[in-house]
Amino acid sequence: MRDLPILAVLWVVLSAIGEWVIQILVNHWPLIASAQGEITKGAFIFLFRVGAVVFIGLVLAIAYAMIRWRVADDDTLDSPHQYRSSWRFVVPWIVVSTVLNAVFIVYPGITGLADIWGMAVAASANPNTVEVDVTAQQWSWHFSYPKYGIFDTDTLVLPVDTPIKFVLESKDVIHSFWVPSFGIKKDVIPGETRVLYVTPNMITSTKDNLLTRVQCAELCGSGHSTMRAVVQVESKSDFESWAQQNGSSSMRSTGTAAGPS
Repeated sequence: MRDLPILAVLWVVLSAIGEWVIQILVNHWPLIASAQGEITKGAFIFLFRVGAVVFIGLVLAIAYAMIRWRVADDDTLDSPHQYRSSWRFVVPWIVVSTVLNAVFIVYPGITGLADIWGMAVAASANPNTVEVDVTAQQWSWHFSYPKYGIFDTDTLVLPVDTPIKFVLESKDVIHSFWVPSFGIKKDVIPGETRVLYVTPNMITSTKDNLLTRVQCAELCGSGHSTMRAVVQVESKSDFESWAQQNGSSSMRSTGTAAGPS
């Protein structure tokens, strides 16, 4: 039993070092530019932190046993103590594994999904939500803004701090709509109309950061790697100006081209 305190101290020290390394990685986390992405980022960080402690404990136990009880090269006799199983190991292992899995299912699993779902429900009832029709086809993206009379543009322009309703359709095969900095994606399936809600929370663009681009995330043919589009997240006033300049004259004359307040 004297080995347990040694293992415990080593576990605490190495876990502290592991958490310090993770914090460095968190400080250099790739750009996250949406409210939904903040939720997925928090989930990943939580899993990394807990997973690091568990991983360090398992590796430490294996390495310590290999060193502490290493059999001498000239020892050819069977060990006097051999066990197929032991309740002292099995019961704590089952209990700890069950608790960890239950925690992960509840948080960040259920709570994170509930938060994202709540945002979608709120956005669906928000009159300021901007609807963007997204059409995927080998190997390009096309965007339309029916409310503003803007159709079939190859650049995705969005207002910051405004819910966006992406209506996703495919003309041919399965694609996947993904803006890496938004931290969320959704498959685009032929024959289905799918919806994804995203709220950009940072002014950015493909020019500023390559993670802010539309990228197909589903292998869809020989041109898959080039199936991307430019994204511009602008202030609400700049988005309104863009909509006024690019929308149809009939939309502008009725006043429906005004952007979200």
